[in-house]
Amino acid sequence: KTIYSFSDMTSKIGKFTNAGVSLDDSVSAMKGIANWAALSGATANDAARAMYNLGQALGTGKVTVRDWYSIENANMATMDFKENVIAIAKELGTIEKGTEVTGENFREMLEKGFFTNDVLMRALNMYGDETTDVGKKASAAATEVKTLGMLVDTLMESVQSGWAQSWEIVVGDFEEAKQLFTQLSDLFGGILGRSADA
Repeated sequence: KTIYSFSDMTSKIGKFTNAGVSLDDSVSAMKGIANWAALSGATANDAARAMYNLGQALGTGKVTVRDWYSIENANMATMDFKENVIAIAKELGTIEKGTEVTGENFREMLEKGFFTNDVLMRALNMYGDETTDVGKKASAAATEVKTLGMLVDTLMESVQSGWAQSWEIVVGDFEEAKQLFTQLSDLFGGILGRSADA
């Protein structure tokens, strides 16, 4: 449903699951990143970069200053996102309740390790959940086409997603495709083997 690349999103989900995040949570987080990217006005390339870097951050257990630089370079380090992360961190206790965190000292607080995987996943899920205010707004932004480039990307993505669904209908899911192609391999391998023997 978003203007961002479905194939980028599915490939980055693997990074999240490799970091120990469940598949359902990974899918929700990926939707959250796409919605957050759209709300911040990031391009498809920016969103893909954020997906990649946040997947790496999950592997280390927290978002570091280096990870945050990549978010800033992707034009996604909005004040709203920072405020939401800070509120979640205070709620989860990774920032003490009385601590003042602002946009200016956000990086300094990152060095202290407050932006844990739990904080990140909670924030991403909030942006991916259409029942929250920010989730509704972000989800709407993720489906709006604002430029000619986005229109072209969206149309290409629709075609790609459509073909992927068509091939799944014809060939099947992973298990069904594995069975089909193994049978075809055995059949053609047998024919070629007999031919070679003859």
